Amino acid sequence: MLVRYFRRPSRIEQLRSSTGGHLLEGFAQTLCQSRYQWVAARKHIRAAEHFIHWMGHRGLSIRAIEERFAGEFLSHLKRCRCQGHRPPVKPERQKYSVGLFFRYLRHAGIATAPTSRERVPESPLLVLFCDWMRRQRGVSNATLSIYSFELGALIKKLGEDPSRYDAKNLRQFVLEKSQHSGWASARKCICAIRMLLRFLISQGRCPEYLYASIPTFAHWRLSALPFYLQADQVEQVIASPDLATSLGRRNRAILLLLARLGLRASDIVQLRLDDLDWREGMIRVSGKGRRQTVLPLTQEVGDALAAYIKDHRPQADTDAVFVRSSAPYGAFTDSTAISILVARAMRRTGINCPKRGAAHILRHSVASSMLRQGVSLQEIAGVLRHRSIATTEIYAKVDVITLRQVAQPWPEVKAC
Repeated sequence: MLVRYFRRPSRIEQLRSSTGGHLLEGFAQTLCQSRYQWVAARKHIRAAEHFIHWMGHRGLSIRAIEERFAGEFLSHLKRCRCQGHRPPVKPERQKYSVGLFFRYLRHAGIATAPTSRERVPESPLLVLFCDWMRRQRGVSNATLSIYSFELGALIKKLGEDPSRYDAKNLRQFVLEKSQHSGWASARKCICAIRMLLRFLISQGRCPEYLYASIPTFAHWRLSALPFYLQADQVEQVIASPDLATSLGRRNRAILLLLARLGLRASDIVQLRLDDLDWREGMIRVSGKGRRQTVLPLTQEVGDALAAYIKDHRPQADTDAVFVRSSAPYGAFTDSTAISILVARAMRRTGINCPKRGAAHILRHSVASSMLRQGVSLQEIAGVLRHRSIATTEIYAKVDVITLRQVAQPWPEVKAC
């Protein structure tokens, strides 16, 4: 596969006949399967060749490769004087290439899993809790990751023995947490601790009264207004991608799904090709709690999706509708990439957006626009897939025109 990236026969023979030439050939095959561009693949292969040369110069066998050698090689690049290898202008950029080569070596069974960055073993209590949450409550791994982060700090401070937990030290932990974080972070901590206590109570490992000892922070529902865009701003954001590029086609399809159907960023990540029913003009969405909902696929959204999938979607070993625009082509790992995509589109149009949750702003905009057009809260709740109408009530506060019609005049107070 080296012939795909190098033209001169002498150069190809040099790579193949060198120490570890079979590894370079296999590495090139992996890069080809991942559909790396020609220039990028050559750069990665050269970095791998340089690494193998450095190993040989130090008298190390490729069969004795260890994960720590990657860091030592990157340090070597800053003072490299290897014959036949020009030192890179920016050695830190070689880190990605070396990481790719090590990933290939681990897949080939030559390099072992990282030793310097081994994961700290999880506590037995946390392992039992996560297993119980999966079996008894069907909680997703994403939710358990949040719980594990909060509970890991609790267990580290109070220990593994639940008999040592009492109302005083649990409340003190929550209060200390709230002093160094916002309300949302404190709420996650409280929720995680309460779920742990439910698990312990069900196992008979702690008294029931501890559950009620966890404090609740003051927070008033509907006290804040959702940030949303006006109709003309939404249209500017949708029109911002460059449709002459595959990236622009993909981004416009994503923006339309967010702005027209009110999908969440996580819905975009989880969307699969089988979820698109072209014959019936419907789209299946798996929302929170893995609840599936069928939504209508409008002509505008359907045309954007069809154009992307048919002519601009890279070939990838995944059934995800939207994939990365650069190699290795694959599905998005989480919803953060979707929010970053929306935030960039907003900045291109000169719209100020928050640092987090930019994709949710388009969801708010859908609800606000529907409300201004006279759609009832029950219908909006159905489109947004809210379990409770109480969640949708916040949008009633943004309909300023209607509020002015029903607002009563402020009673005049006579002067003393």
